[in-house]
Amino acid sequence: MKKIKPIFYCSLFCVLFLGISYASADYTLDENFGTDGVTTYDATSADFSAASVADENGNVYAAGWTFNGSARNIILLKYDSTGSLAAGFPKTYDSGYEASSGDGASGIALDSAGNVYITGGSENEGGGMDLILLKYDSSGNLAAGFPKFYDSGFETGIGDFGYGVEVDSSGNVYIVGGTENAVGGGDIVFLKYDSSGNIAEGFPKTYDSHNEAGAYGDWGIGIALDSDNVYIAGGIENEAGESEIALFKYDSSGNLVAGFPKTYDSGILPDGYDYDVGGAVAADSTGNIYVAGGVGNASGAQDIILLKYDSSGNLEDGFPVTYDSGNFTGDWGDWGTSVVVSSSGDVYIGGISENGESHPDSIILKYSSTGSLYDGYPLTYNDNGAVITQYINMDEYENIYAFGGIYDEDITTGDFFLLKYITEPGAPTANPA
Repeated sequence: MKKIKPIFYCSLFCVLFLGISYASADYTLDENFGTDGVTTYDATSADFSAASVADENGNVYAAGWTFNGSARNIILLKYDSTGSLAAGFPKTYDSGYEASSGDGASGIALDSAGNVYITGGSENEGGGMDLILLKYDSSGNLAAGFPKFYDSGFETGIGDFGYGVEVDSSGNVYIVGGTENAVGGGDIVFLKYDSSGNIAEGFPKTYDSHNEAGAYGDWGIGIALDSDNVYIAGGIENEAGESEIALFKYDSSGNLVAGFPKTYDSGILPDGYDYDVGGAVAADSTGNIYVAGGVGNASGAQDIILLKYDSSGNLEDGFPVTYDSGNFTGDWGDWGTSVVVSSSGDVYIGGISENGESHPDSIILKYSSTGSLYDGYPLTYNDNGAVITQYINMDEYENIYAFGGIYDEDITTGDFFLLKYITEPGAPTANPA
């Protein structure tokens, strides 16, 4: 089985559904977006998608990385409401250091003024990796004083990387990621900046399980906000050197709420290792928290998992629920890489699902708030290769945008794609029984 390490797992965020029958589905591709709901972009031979976000006018901003011939660069794309690439885009960022990994994006967010924030990793002068925060205006101009970097000062191993970013109503920017510690292991790092890029007092916050025996360490991957709290999902290493799903809840000042983190361990070791990880998190309007990710199953494969917690961190009855494609061949398995909650409380998970041909399909699952899978799901898409959806997001009209990549089977070359789904007229709105 391929071990999807955190830096790559976070680049697998999203959902999509194409090339299927929509008779029983409630979303369909928007024929007025791109070509029949699909738009693609080929920057170089090696383009890797990360995340996307839509504004109130139907513009979509998408981030990832591309190859400049010798190293990776961060790339920002902007599409208008018709799926056309906006004038002046793409924008790229190159640190100028190319001894090792170069630069890559993993998360993107918008503030209420239309500014775009990107986080990821950037190579530094010593060949290590620093966490990076970039801020652009809606025209793609890099804001004065940016980028901002976070460097733990330890560069013997994994370095520092930002995976998820969100912005609150006051313009404060929250980032979660991974940071190297003094013994070369990985800790979760949580940072807060003001809109000018000044780090808030008392930050960064780090979390260390102090378990360094295995290959995983601790990683913060997904981040979500409500009016008072910050939720982080990821994976932490336990005493046995195995990875467990972890959910953290902080207040906006960075204080860990009593009773957190919450962890989930499947207790199953597929292929001789236990790799349970939460790759995405979302909160609904009543304070319930949903975590999606990957978990081992008894057959030695990986399943998509959905967990639901109340605001105090109690796992709700009927959860977790899992999805197993049944097509495991020893390469990929099934992974949930993105989760969103609609205004009606339905939960959408996007990710990848093995199709029995040694490469994954893109997949979307739709669950009720009680964990019942809707009829007509999952929806899958494949384009004769490894198709990976990186990120799903909803706009205020609950249109769904899916940003991802179509790659060769070795995940060495690929192109970006963006899809827009609109609610199908007459589709059912009630939760399943």
